[in-house]
Amino acid sequence: MMNNFRHFTKVTDFSKKEIEKIIDRAIEMKKNNYRSDLLRNSHICMLFEKPSTRTRISFEVAISSLGGIPIYLDQVTTQLTRGEPMKDFMRVLNSYVKGLVVRLYKHNDLDELIKYSTIPVINGLTDKEHPCQALSDMMTLKELGYLKKGNVLAFYGDANFNVANSLLVVSAMFGLKVRIVSPEKYASNEEYRTLIKKYGNLEIETDPIKGAEGVDIIYTDTWISMGIEHEKAERIRELLPYQVNDSVIKKANKNVIVMHCLPAYRNFEITDSIIEKYSNVIFLQSENKLHLHKALLEYIFSN
Repeated sequence: MMNNFRHFTKVTDFSKKEIEKIIDRAIEMKKNNYRSDLLRNSHICMLFEKPSTRTRISFEVAISSLGGIPIYLDQVTTQLTRGEPMKDFMRVLNSYVKGLVVRLYKHNDLDELIKYSTIPVINGLTDKEHPCQALSDMMTLKELGYLKKGNVLAFYGDANFNVANSLLVVSAMFGLKVRIVSPEKYASNEEYRTLIKKYGNLEIETDPIKGAEGVDIIYTDTWISMGIEHEKAERIRELLPYQVNDSVIKKANKNVIVMHCLPAYRNFEITDSIIEKYSNVIFLQSENKLHLHKALLEYIFSN
């Protein structure tokens, strides 16, 4: 029996046309602080193995704004921490709630949940992708007038992780020229290089100064993601030359903007002064998560 709903686990789950529709709806919702009763009296579970500020709060507010009731679960307060299989957890949840938002360490666990789900599941971050972040970033670029075919987006630092994976694929999908500026070791993996090239242009540059030339958008993220803290010293040593700082900005286009999905570790991947200079962009990204999540929930649960 086929389910008549959609999951959102990776950016390629939706077509460019669908993503455009969600982004345009989010911008429309933002104008009047949109509220509805679409999810009236419906419970949406949020299973978060990883700590969260923006993703958790924006989803809780978005669910409530559509009339729903968010239920937040961390791993330690469920039987998952005692070894209950994901497939058993999911089959129980199917009978309790209308949907599930997850923030997991392993994307394989998300795939396992999907196998046994009879309700929509949304990926709020795994080790492989962060698709909701990528869509809200595209919304920010559209609002600022930077989501233009041919504009160059350069990702500095570790491009072989969730945020970069989702961001660079959807950027290529929208016609942005994608440039990874990092040591080869951190320059994405073959699966995502292939995906990016499927949709558009990909350059890899190991010189951090040269990498900024002709760039319209510079994006960076933490070098030490949750779960790999033991690699901190090595990563700082290898990635410090790729810090987004004044030297990098001077080589970019005059009207360059800088983006960061937060939390930022100031004076590591990005200097304090650059964050403050581009704070209007960076905190707009954060704000837009709320509106994008409203539009995403509406798209999934009204279809």
